[in-house]
Amino acid sequence: MWSIKNFGISIENTFDIRFVLKELSSMASTRPQKESTTKESHERDSAVVASRSRVAQPISPDSDDCGEEGSTEAEEVKAKPQVSPRLQATGWLKKIEKVMASDITLQPFLEQVLPIVVTHFGALGGLVWLRPHGGHGSWFALRHQMEPITFGPAETRKHERLVQFAWQQRNPLLVAPKAKANGQPGNPVNYSLAFAPVVHWGETVALLELVFRAEAAPPTALFQRVLLQTLQVAAEHLHHGLRARLNLPAATIAQATMAVDQLKEEIRTYEESLRRSMEARLRQFHGWAFGSLAENQAFAKMVHELLDQHGLRVRCPECGNAAILRCIKAGNSRHGVFVFDHYLPTGRTFHGGPTTVPALTLLPKPQRRVNLPEQP
Repeated sequence: MWSIKNFGISIENTFDIRFVLKELSSMASTRPQKESTTKESHERDSAVVASRSRVAQPISPDSDDCGEEGSTEAEEVKAKPQVSPRLQATGWLKKIEKVMASDITLQPFLEQVLPIVVTHFGALGGLVWLRPHGGHGSWFALRHQMEPITFGPAETRKHERLVQFAWQQRNPLLVAPKAKANGQPGNPVNYSLAFAPVVHWGETVALLELVFRAEAAPPTALFQRVLLQTLQVAAEHLHHGLRARLNLPAATIAQATMAVDQLKEEIRTYEESLRRSMEARLRQFHGWAFGSLAENQAFAKMVHELLDQHGLRVRCPECGNAAILRCIKAGNSRHGVFVFDHYLPTGRTFHGGPTTVPALTLLPKPQRRVNLPEQP
């Protein structure tokens, strides 16, 4: 593991991500702790915790400063798990907004904003990847504090594939050191890498990447969730700043129409798949008959309510129109007959009449019609 000295970074100006992970892991620990061995140790550890803005003073499982007095604090931490306040602070956003409000061009804008983001997240360094106008396979990056963080030739090629993968995403992602994914490029280096795509009208126009030191223990789910949510906020602010400086096009109704058409097609495909699945399941009742008129009617009502929730009807086998399955008392049938209730141009009618459940074919629900007289 690289030390802080290896990177030439001041501890006062760097957020120690290991301390946050240590805080979070201590919240899940329920193991009894030993009492502090010395008064000096207790005072020293208390001072360290106080210097970290006293985030409910969590106690590490490896610490000896866990006497009876500390157990109450540990219980409070477990009841209200927190993430270090640096990730939850908002002062960094005001700094970014101040830079956005200026009339500086693209490169000075990124040169001022990227250090703010890197410092807020406590990262070792960071990059903002951009693609030249009209470029389809090349990127260039503006870097901050990346000089001490070197990748070998093989690692560089693998890292570039990971950057291309992150560019195609729409949400932030965190990749553990040396992580491998099935069918996806993995992280080839001993650093944790975080990516946040900057998306403009559905297209990625920039990519924020942060590099964190490797940790012995993986980050908790709580830490990852807060980190990714904060990365999303950073990406949105970058988008606002880049929009004018990159002369990004405004939204058009043609883009919206295309997106809505794609959504309609996806919904239609889903509905067709759902219709076929429901139809296959309902076919299992073909030929069933229940022990009373009330039970037959209850079954017909149950089927209708299910289909109505998904905008479906049953197909009348006699005329092919969309209909509602019902069971009514008719003739000499003790338990009623199943009919298809629907409208024809001449009025409402009931086709069918078997005493057992008919084979059901499903159709989309038709548009509502004006009231028509019943067909005699």
